[in-house]
Amino acid sequence: MFLAVIGHREPTPMNNLQLPSPRIGVMRGVFHEITEADDAFLSIIGYERADLTNGAFYWPALTPDEWIAVDQAGMRQAADTGRFTAPYEKEFIRKDGSRVAVLLLCAFDAGREGGWMGYVVELAPTTVTPGGTPPIDDAVPPTVVEGDYRPLIRELLRERARYVAMLSGAPVFMWAIDREHRLLSANEALQRIQSTVSGQWLAIGDRMLSPALYPPSMLARYREWYTRALAGETFSVVREVNEGDASGWRELHFSPMRDRAGTIQGCTVVGFDATARRRAELQLAERESQFRWIAESLPTGLFLAGPDGELRFANSAFREIFRDSRTQYTNWLDQLAPEDATAMRRVLAGEDAPPALVVRRVAATPPQMLKFRFDHAPGDARAFGVVGVVEDETARAALADQQAQRDKLESLGTLAGGIAHDFNNLLTVILGLAEEASEPDATPEFMASALSSIRTTSVRAQELVRQILLFSRRSEHVYVELDIVELARESGRLLRAFTPSTIGLDVQLPQRPMVVRGEAAALQQILVNLVANAVHELRDQPNGRIQIAVDAVDATFVRLIVSDNGPGVPPSVRARMFEPFFTTKPAGEGTGMGLAVVHGVVAAHEGTIVVDDAPGGGARFTVTLPIVGSSTASRAGAVAESRRSSPPPRVTPASTRTVLIVEDVPQIAELIERALQRESFVTRVAAATDLATRVVADGEVPIHLVITDLTLPGGSGVDLARWLSTARPQLPCILMSGHLGDTTLQDIGGNVAPRRLLQKPFTTRELLAAVEELL
Repeated sequence: MFLAVIGHREPTPMNNLQLPSPRIGVMRGVFHEITEADDAFLSIIGYERADLTNGAFYWPALTPDEWIAVDQAGMRQAADTGRFTAPYEKEFIRKDGSRVAVLLLCAFDAGREGGWMGYVVELAPTTVTPGGTPPIDDAVPPTVVEGDYRPLIRELLRERARYVAMLSGAPVFMWAIDREHRLLSANEALQRIQSTVSGQWLAIGDRMLSPALYPPSMLARYREWYTRALAGETFSVVREVNEGDASGWRELHFSPMRDRAGTIQGCTVVGFDATARRRAELQLAERESQFRWIAESLPTGLFLAGPDGELRFANSAFREIFRDSRTQYTNWLDQLAPEDATAMRRVLAGEDAPPALVVRRVAATPPQMLKFRFDHAPGDARAFGVVGVVEDETARAALADQQAQRDKLESLGTLAGGIAHDFNNLLTVILGLAEEASEPDATPEFMASALSSIRTTSVRAQELVRQILLFSRRSEHVYVELDIVELARESGRLLRAFTPSTIGLDVQLPQRPMVVRGEAAALQQILVNLVANAVHELRDQPNGRIQIAVDAVDATFVRLIVSDNGPGVPPSVRARMFEPFFTTKPAGEGTGMGLAVVHGVVAAHEGTIVVDDAPGGGARFTVTLPIVGSSTASRAGAVAESRRSSPPPRVTPASTRTVLIVEDVPQIAELIERALQRESFVTRVAAATDLATRVVADGEVPIHLVITDLTLPGGSGVDLARWLSTARPQLPCILMSGHLGDTTLQDIGGNVAPRRLLQKPFTTRELLAAVEELL
């Protein structure tokens, strides 16, 4: 099918001559029959449209005999070239019998067998010679007019043929209609589609809103589209088709067709198959829907943020964390602590690229701990943004803290058995010596020796109790300078108590102290957990041995080593052994937190821990901690030695000073009273807080110092101290208890005189030292 535009041109001035506008007509036929013709062609040959529709219309009957050979030559030329004839001149016989000279260009129609179409250009009304130039009659005006437009028409027709060929081979379908919805032109691609839909080929002048072309629903849509285009709108539509074997999507572009004056004469439609693109769009939409479904179902916050912090995507878990149901977030960074928001902005801007970042969301009450993990795009892709996940670590951190405390108490339970064993041994010594010293035949020398042994054994029992209380106490981490050698020695004595008799425990320690900065209970827990882990590995092995050693790496680091001769640690376990909740023990025998706690304590003390194979087989855990310094170590050793060997401090006699003792246990009150009276203090005793407040309030006897227990009838020592901070703010006070727990001097509050906390049991030397310090 070929495009054909039918119309008239206005006269154009040329050298002060008015060139006539030739009529150009189009006809179409099959073999000898002319089946279709436009009004221009019918006008050229002087026929009416009724003449065309009432009967057969044959081009040989309209052609003078002398021109038949010219037509046949043109047909052979078209067959040889594949499609077109060269423009040639001939004559047609008009209905009234006269002849009209025309310029003719014909082409075969590939869509129909024997089909063809022709362009007919009317020449001057004069006789022409077949194959040549028509003779010029002297009575006819000069032929300059004829000579001027014939070459132009030939070139226009050639260009028209090239244009038609180009459109026919294009991978799009195109057509044009006039304002009455009549077809003006259409290319072969449209004809093929239309023949599939309606079973017929379109003809110039066909009504494009005919019910024979489309079902009613599509006619209504095309009517709407044509109306919009004829009103001057340019637009595109995508329609789904399911016509015969053809299914998919087509995209149509409608645009108005205007003449030189800008008047809309019709509209053009260009369409193409959009099936592949539409399917890709649907697949992309489906994948995006799947991604959003997956993202929204994640319990972890997922987000995409631009360099400026603008969130381009955030799932419901992210919105829940930040308590915001909107899809756009403008204040999420402002909800973080200022320093954390600055760090986050550096990450998003590409100035820093950590794999993870822990921040505080201070907008929450209480503040939340949030852990962000990032996926940083390389190179230019960073402009796309930063993809990350965020988890609320608040509950997990609290749970980890609780788990650490449970593990601490579990370790305490392990120690309790060993401490009870040692404590019972000490009590046996104390009870036995006390019983022998009370015998009538006991000599003064034996009694003095027994009392000395009882005192030494009691001090040992006191240290055991202090260890277990320190280990069980939950408080903020307080780091002090301590001798790791002495701590390992003390821990070794405790650990021997719960180590099975089938397993040997060897402690190898240097003679000189090595001072580190840390928390005694936490460092002791390292030894307890590592030894407990070794005991588990050696439970079924005869001749098992565990060794605890301390040595110096150099002047700056000390090593704490726990090794065994067990089966060792496989590489697969070694890679994960410090992970929380990872355990090789059977269900019910381990929480998987022991070594994780060890790792956390070591990290908190700025140390390292490694595990490797022990010499001769087994596992060796090496904890490396920084040494405080040799001068500090010497000072710590000197202090420790002075505590062991210095005589009891002497308090300056103060017979005029009165100490109020508030204690509900008579034996303890008497012990304190005797110790103070030996130092010339005047003492008063009260067994309850109400009695104590009455003594102080009466003022009959001036009180210079109060020594009170924490647990008392009618109140507590803390309550009494707080009352004193108001009633007698300059009165010093010593608070004593068998278990201080988490009580600190800050718990008392107020602007008060000096205070001291004294842990029971204590010696008279420690009591008098505290009194001397406060007075």
